[in-house]
Amino acid sequence: MYETGGIYDTIVRVDTESNSFRITNISNTIDIVENINMWHWLYKDKLNQVQVSEFGLLSEVYKIPQTPTLQLNTNNNFLNNDANSARQKFEFSRNIGFCQSSLTTSGNSGESFLFWASGRNISDSASLEQVYVKTFNGFDKSYKSQDSFQRAYNWMFLNTQTNAYFMLGRPNKGFEAFTSPANIKLQTYNLITKTLSTHKFQNDAFQANAIELQQNESVYDGSGINTTGNFSIYRSAWKGSTGYFLRSSLIGTQTIISNLYSTIGGVSDPFIALKKLQDIPNSNYTEGQLLSMSNGLFFFNNSSNISIYEDSSNTWYVAGNNSGLSFRSLQDKTVSGFEKESNTLLGTSNGNHFAYLSFDYSENSIVKFNNLELTFSKLPPRPRLEQWFMGIY
Repeated sequence: MYETGGIYDTIVRVDTESNSFRITNISNTIDIVENINMWHWLYKDKLNQVQVSEFGLLSEVYKIPQTPTLQLNTNNNFLNNDANSARQKFEFSRNIGFCQSSLTTSGNSGESFLFWASGRNISDSASLEQVYVKTFNGFDKSYKSQDSFQRAYNWMFLNTQTNAYFMLGRPNKGFEAFTSPANIKLQTYNLITKTLSTHKFQNDAFQANAIELQQNESVYDGSGINTTGNFSIYRSAWKGSTGYFLRSSLIGTQTIISNLYSTIGGVSDPFIALKKLQDIPNSNYTEGQLLSMSNGLFFFNNSSNISIYEDSSNTWYVAGNNSGLSFRSLQDKTVSGFEKESNTLLGTSNGNHFAYLSFDYSENSIVKFNNLELTFSKLPPRPRLEQWFMGIY
């Protein structure tokens, strides 16, 4: 019986009738998959491909087998001449959705869904942009192609156990000067039937000042050209029966992640409207990840301070037992700028007591967070490749 996952050796002993024996060690022959694992996709090469590594949540060990690559077929050329193109290209590369396709975990041969933005050439219409869809089986590490569907990039992603939701992002056609509209069509992808439905939200579906979501916060020059880019930064998570997401705002021309919204709905349809909630108080976050945990929504960045939203009381507070010095001891101090709070990262959670943060600046900067103790601990390094996505199931 194996208590934790990992790659195990096989030891074979052969005895003869004359009582002599030989022991043979065969390395790396048994692959034990844990019930629930973290799957970490990284760019394999310059050919727009990613490859997945398995991280056992009990063993806390990376397994890096020779698995099939996933061809992304993405194209960010349409962003080359836009304002703030570097940040937009980053958000485009992370315009990804991930969710479990059922209650069956990866260790029991369950599947998950991967969604990502296609992009396009600069001369092409936004109506040609797609959301690519693949299912992934973590047990045998295989992919199956599903039908893609049309939606321009910068969408915000949420999901329940049965549906994946795509909302906001760029419209499918051009727009007038001094405007930066968002796409207010909600697309619902049924995870069971693999079918798509579309519903256009009307103004009354944006409640408690959520109507501001219909336009990106922007700064325009005298001719009405948006100088801050026609996009927003979204960080989203689903908790219980409600979806939550943060959207960026502007302080002058500085982009801050601060504005919180939630879905409104019922048992039969949990997403029929949106409302604005309390902003993160005194936010100066320029980067971070919003994760759902047992006792609230946690927003992490490259610091020991954690902004926590209690969904039971609808209030934010800042917490953290770790001193800044203790948190910094877990970072890769050999890299210049390791301490910058603007450092980008991936984040995922088991939905209960543990969150996992992996910073882009170094493969040696992966930490685990315990929400019972409000403490961080260091994890083994990931493979030395650029990050694409990580998720747990």
